[in-house]
Amino acid sequence: MLVPVGASDGQGGGVAPLTVDMGGVRWILAFTGEAALARFAVARGEGDRQWPYRGVWGAALLDAAVPTVAESGMPCGVLVNAADGARGLVLPPVVGVVPEEVAVDRPGGPGSSPGSSPGPAASPGSFDSSPGAAASPGPLDSSPGAAGPGRQEER
Repeated sequence: MLVPVGASDGQGGGVAPLTVDMGGVRWILAFTGEAALARFAVARGEGDRQWPYRGVWGAALLDAAVPTVAESGMPCGVLVNAADGARGLVLPPVVGVVPEEVAVDRPGGPGSSPGSSPGPAASPGSFDSSPGAAASPGPLDSSPGAAGPGRQEER
């Protein structure tokens, strides 16, 4: 997966994944390739700027990045190919998708009530992004990767 990054808010000069806060959830933006990232950039009206990103395994996003971002106190999920409408994918913060300890529907979690058991894990769905959505870096160091779509890597 390609994960756009920016400077983290923390000290130390690290980079953080680009996130969007929507519906009480912090969503990590991830893309299946440079073309999908470029479509997102164009949809935001920012197709002419460089979009640095990191290459990350999908499992690492769900098993490591989501819990790290969720430490901010907000549930965290992943939006894959956010500008692609019905072809995009929503990986919500629910049991069976993200680690149980950060899932909103875990037993004793924020989405459960006493005596209730979690329902089946929500299946991934689609996301129709709006070009005006606010996106900001979230608190996570990412592994090294390449520079933005259609751009030469800076040296």
